[in-house]
Amino acid sequence: MKKHLSRITPKNSPLLLFFLLVFGISAIFWSTGAVVEQLMPELPGNLPFSSLMVVSPIIAACYCTYREAGLPGVKKILKRTFDYEKVERRIWYLPTLFLMPTVIGIEYGILRLMHRPIPDTQYSFFMSSGFFFIFFIAAVGEEIGWHGYVIDRLQARWNALSASILLGSVWAIWHIIPMIQMQEPPLWITWQCINIAVTRILMVWIYKNAGKSVFITILFHAMYNVNTLLFTYDPFIVTPTLIAVALAISFLWGPKTLTDYRYSHPRKVLSQA
Repeated sequence: MKKHLSRITPKNSPLLLFFLLVFGISAIFWSTGAVVEQLMPELPGNLPFSSLMVVSPIIAACYCTYREAGLPGVKKILKRTFDYEKVERRIWYLPTLFLMPTVIGIEYGILRLMHRPIPDTQYSFFMSSGFFFIFFIAAVGEEIGWHGYVIDRLQARWNALSASILLGSVWAIWHIIPMIQMQEPPLWITWQCINIAVTRILMVWIYKNAGKSVFITILFHAMYNVNTLLFTYDPFIVTPTLIAVALAISFLWGPKTLTDYRYSHPRKVLSQA
């Protein structure tokens, strides 16, 4: 009898199927973008039409979940959009809402020290609020896939930091074609890819410490887009800052889980009489 070597195929590897679907669906937007952009106005932040590929992860997640758990499973994963009840420690809303504005504030300070001009933002507070709603919807399309479906499965095989880097790398590669279509220079794209990969580490860190809430990662994702797409943004400055933050997180919370804070006080064990 011939030995049958086990092969990794979409049939027996749901993650492989998920990623194939994400890139396959996205390819539709990548290939039709140039034609469609002549017929429609620009998207927020001067994004190309191919940015609508944000629907790919949620479609792939729903399809893979349906194969595994049927319609009830799909309803369950979609409900994670607003699973804010999982966030028992509300302090995790602080990095979710203010980490990226702080990083952009540091960038502005560095630009001032370098005597580089900072152009006035073209968006008012109310316009930015409207864009936040749009970016929140876009983040739902991504994070139901990346965090609702993928990240826990990756962590079943690798530690939290390794899983974050792996997912972040895929996430960065997924963004390359839209950045090329935005006519960004190669060096800018390289730094932005590093930025995207490192950002995923921050998102997994928040996700795991906030009760594995997908909602809170959606919120962080929306804040990331507001700060990097609507205001002055330079990946050559922001990326090293985010790398420093990620290194500090890995040291303080540990690469294995990203939840074991190094300096937390051990709970006192009360002896029973």
